[in-house]
Order: sequence, then C-alpha cells, then structure tokens
Amino acid sequence: MNFALPQFKLAFILIPKVGSSTCMEKMGWMLGVPDIDGEDQNIKRKRVSDAIPCQGLAPVQLMELRDKGWEIVSFVRDPGRRAFSCWTDKIMPDPFDCPGYTDGVENSFLPYGDLFWPKMEFLPFVKSICAIPDHQSDHHFASQSAFLKGGGGALIPTRLWPLGDMAQAWSWIASLLIMPQIMEPAHLHRRGDGFKGLRFSDHFTEEIEALLRVRYAEDYEVLMEMGKDALQV
Repeated sequence: MNFALPQFKLAFILIPKVGSSTCMEKMGWMLGVPDIDGEDQNIKRKRVSDAIPCQGLAPVQLMELRDKGWEIVSFVRDPGRRAFSCWTDKIMPDPFDCPGYTDGVENSFLPYGDLFWPKMEFLPFVKSICAIPDHQSDHHFASQSAFLKGGGGALIPTRLWPLGDMAQAWSWIASLLIMPQIMEPAHLHRRGDGFKGLRFSDHFTEEIEALLRVRYAEDYEVLMEMGKDALQV
C-alpha cells in the first residue's frame, strides 16, 4: 500500500508482512481516528485507510514526490522471517475458525491451485512461493524490491529502515511532524524467535535459506547494504 499525507509532505510504502499493520495503527493515531473498544482489527484498519487522503500511488508518482522534496518512508525485513510470518498467518491458523478461507486455503492463494494446501509445512510453502515469479505473486510474498524500486531499479524511499528499527523510525517521524512521541514502549516491535506459538529457529534450515536467497536475491542485496543487523527480524 502506497499513500501520501500531503499536509506533512510525507509518503509511505507499506509492504505486507513488514510491519504494515503496526504502521496503520500509528497512522490512525496521527490522523485522529478514534479507538473503539472490542473492534475487529480489520475494521479498524479499514477506518484508518478511509481517513488517508491519497492512496494507491504508483512508483512514478512517488518518485515525483521525492524529487519535490518529500520524505518517502518504508521498512524492509529479512526474507526468511517475512516468509515465516506469511506462513504462520496464512497457512497455520485453523481455516474453519478464520474468515477468508475456502476448503482450508486462504482465498488469495486459491488461484495458485495445488501449490498451497491446509497446514502445509514451512519447507513446501517456501518451495511454492519460490516457484511463483513476482509478476504473478500475491503481495504477501512478492519481493520487497518490487515495492521499493522504481524505473531503472533505483530505490524510491528517502528513508529506509530494517523492521527492527521501527521504534527509531517512528521517533524520527514524530520529530519530523513536530508531534509527541507516536509509539508507547509497549507497542514497539520486538525482536523474537517465536510467532503464534511457532519458533522460527525450529523451521528455518539451510535448504530454505538457499531457496530464499535465489528467489529474493535483490531483497538480500538491499538488506546487506544496510548491515548485518537488518537480517534479524
């Protein structure tokens, strides 16, 4: 999701499974969208989205804003942990208790036929997403570079942070907007090995890493340029 806040000369490139939900939560705070106790997260996200004035910006539009002096903000994540997050979120929940599933398969994955099935293990899941090129990929596992790069392969963001530095990033955003601290400590993204009862280290193998390094080679190049600490969350 690409969107702009003209009053702040600030635009965001939000990449699925790279802190986008947390960013939308904080965006709601910035835009004054009220909290409603007990509200479903997806409904709240829809209310925040409706409050954003400029959405769906194409890469060329973002590059034009950057050339006019706007700040373009985004985050990046280790492809292995991003794939793991996608797997735990889209494959491992009980499909009969979750909306958006058909015959145990997340609806957005249905067009891929038998590449995805209920409760599939992490390795075959990684093999499946690695078999799908970017131009056919669901946005949850398309490469991050597909979101971040414009014409000629140049990076669009003026500010690009690894996901683990989200607290630092939002502190900078708050100072840019001359606003109070946006994130309370309890809401900061935490580094960790577990997610929804599953441990990354129990599932990540050399075979999986080798597959991902081929499929997401450009993403790894971006992260390596940012330093080894970027490959932690």
